[in-house]
Amino acid sequence: MGDFRKGLRLYDEARQSIESKQKFLRAYPFPEWKGESLKDKSILLWAEQGVGDQIMQARCLEQILEQSPQRVVVEADPRVFPGLQRSFPEVEVAVQTVSLRDELKAAAFDYQQSMMSAWAWTGHAPEDVNSATHHKPYWKVSKDLRDGFQTAWASRGWKRNVGISWHSKAKKIGHLKSIKPEVFQILTSCPEICFHSLQYDTAPADLQKLASAFQRQLLCDGQGDPTNNLDRLAAQVAAMDAVVTIDNTTAHLAGAVGTPCFVFLPRFSDWRWGIGSGKTFLYDSLTLCRQESPGSWGAEMAKARLWLQDVLDF
Repeated sequence: MGDFRKGLRLYDEARQSIESKQKFLRAYPFPEWKGESLKDKSILLWAEQGVGDQIMQARCLEQILEQSPQRVVVEADPRVFPGLQRSFPEVEVAVQTVSLRDELKAAAFDYQQSMMSAWAWTGHAPEDVNSATHHKPYWKVSKDLRDGFQTAWASRGWKRNVGISWHSKAKKIGHLKSIKPEVFQILTSCPEICFHSLQYDTAPADLQKLASAFQRQLLCDGQGDPTNNLDRLAAQVAAMDAVVTIDNTTAHLAGAVGTPCFVFLPRFSDWRWGIGSGKTFLYDSLTLCRQESPGSWGAEMAKARLWLQDVLDF
């Protein structure tokens, strides 16, 4: 409903109280941080959920570092390390393991906190989404990689480059978020645009088979491994003129680097996206499109085409 701070605190309560979550909780020998001053203090922050979620959670680091802590260590998925270290060079990174590593236990941190929950305690999670503070893109990409993509595309005469992603393998809700490739024909029929696959679980050979469904051969970064090389994927997303995607890691990357992005949300979407609005305070560059009828995406794809025409001015 817009009170994101309250939502995060309820999320914290659920983590502690729901029985099915207990097995994921780790014992920490340090007190939980709840907004105390971090000046000259040390804090261990731990990321949670998928890599897209971890990129979203990293927004709290800007406010954490403003407090001049003595040391900040972030436990996360190694795939986000390059982006984290480039964006927040003062932060140390550590591989997240099932049990807290001995060297971290021995570090005697003043505080520990989930990186998701830390955002609520920085004071920047809004109580009213309409008056939320909007932040500039915070995820820095490799300039060489980004410029290399743009130079290569320009040399081939590709003037408008748009990335798309359409499928989720999430066990519980992946089928609700995914869109059949043939529905994208409303978009891919635009001859003025070069469409690139940003789908991180689809091999080039699979794209050849899907060409008839898209009525278009999607371009593919042959040197990339978008599942494991998020740094290269982030640079590719940053090089795009626009991105059209389902709710997945690609959407979070586009928002974090500031690329205009149209996001398809299923009828019952994740709570972080709020309700009713086509914009989100999480990322200024994202436009949200909420599914009107479960199982159908045709009307939403038509809106995506109109959005592209407006963003790319054609």
